[in-house]
Amino acid sequence: MNSPFAETILNGSLLLAIPVALLAGLVSFLSPCVLPLVPATWATSRA
Repeated sequence: MNSPFAETILNGSLLLAIPVALLAGLVSFLSPCVLPLVPATWATSRA
């Protein structure tokens, strides 16, 4: 396998990066600046 993507997966760094990225996205979504906007966004998108 000479694919750099396959080497990254087998190296293990991608296995660590994906959960870290998901956790960072969850933390940014739950921040006080974003979370209060969610109900208003859902209400206007369903109208």
